[in-house]
Amino acid sequence: MSPHAPYTCSKETYKAAFESGRCIATHLCETQEELVYVESRTGEIAALEKRFGVWDEAKEPWGGHPLEIVLQLAGGVPFIGVHVNYIEDRHLQMMANANMTVAYCPRASEYFGHVHHRWNEMVESGVRVALGTDSLLCLDTPDRISVLDEMRLLFKRDHASPNVLMAMATVHGANALGVSEALVTLDCGETAGLLGFSGCDTLDAVLTSNALPEWVYSPKAL
Repeated sequence: MSPHAPYTCSKETYKAAFESGRCIATHLCETQEELVYVESRTGEIAALEKRFGVWDEAKEPWGGHPLEIVLQLAGGVPFIGVHVNYIEDRHLQMMANANMTVAYCPRASEYFGHVHHRWNEMVESGVRVALGTDSLLCLDTPDRISVLDEMRLLFKRDHASPNVLMAMATVHGANALGVSEALVTLDCGETAGLLGFSGCDTLDAVLTSNALPEWVYSPKAL
């Protein structure tokens, strides 16, 4: 279940979502404009609502940072926060203590000018960070949508550890969705499949190349 974002959904909507028992994902702290609107119902989002004739004078601002309020509403229920581009220092430990996963979409954030994402600090603080892709509309690979390309960007731009990137692309996402880690690790039992890269004998080589993967083993379900 996915309540869109704090600037489009009410607190009551979030409460109902967190009480539903379903896997929850929500856009969170995606833009600076969101922070302003949630805090005070002013700024560009408020102006847009007025321009389109959907401004509700009776609607009260949340009166705080969207991350803090959503964490409070969640009450420990696990959820996925998508993007989380704008946080403050105090939020790192709050997220680490919460049952929350950040779904970071590096290429989408870069495309829309949301630079200096604090994903590395999140990881170092104990926050579970998984990789997302967002949509084809903001990607530089119009022929495909793949977490591999997100890994490659972070490896080249941020000099990220290949092992950290692999966890972000596999087990962290599986944990967030309540899926068995066995599906995305080399382990006995069920697996989501195995990909290989010609001419690349290390993960570093895969991440520095533009090589496309080929199925080594593809389950019938795929």
